[in-house]
Amino acid sequence: MDPKTKKRVNKEGKWEVDIGDGNFMLMSDIKTKMGEFKKDYKTMVNIRKDAIGIAAQAKEDAKRNKEEGYISKGFEPEKYKYKMVQQLKEGNMGSLMYDDVLENGEPFAKALEANPQINGLKYADLGLTPPPGDDNGIIDGEESAGLLGSEQKASIIDAIINPKNEFYNEDTTRDLMADYFVGFIGNQYTEDYKREGGATGTNADYNSLDQSSKDEKVNKYL
Repeated sequence: MDPKTKKRVNKEGKWEVDIGDGNFMLMSDIKTKMGEFKKDYKTMVNIRKDAIGIAAQAKEDAKRNKEEGYISKGFEPEKYKYKMVQQLKEGNMGSLMYDDVLENGEPFAKALEANPQINGLKYADLGLTPPPGDDNGIIDGEESAGLLGSEQKASIIDAIINPKNEFYNEDTTRDLMADYFVGFIGNQYTEDYKREGGATGTNADYNSLDQSSKDEKVNKYL
């Protein structure tokens, strides 16, 4: 720490540091914040390895398809989702939400703000009241479009990415983050497979499924 940094002792006898604009923060809180947002290079590298590996698999599958007529199972998102969730459980969520993990210019938090995927989530879990006529308390069908086109969008996003929000649930955020990373890897497989001349298979589009359908597929591997 810069020796010129202003410090003081608060009413409880604890040291605080000037963090700018006349605001002070406890040293312990500063250390906690540094830990929360410390770049998680280990997890980022592992996810990028998956993206590189799937590109190589797509090329090999396309080559075999052209030469042997081989039809692969394609990208199996449920398997990747299970693995991704395990990796994220051991990772630093603060880093993985805001750092450019996929090197595509869109960290999870930024992608979420642009296009929140909330179908399959429960209204109550986001601090929302179901609309009249809703019979299951779950966001489905066209309901998400209505929510995201309203002033509630900001509060929904905050509930997902702000740990201080009373409705923040790390498991929910981790699940959505895993879907985002797996979706990117799956799209990369599809694009590379087609680019290499592979014939289109019958693998379902994972990104088009709602949250409950994705969870059902992944639960087979739990």
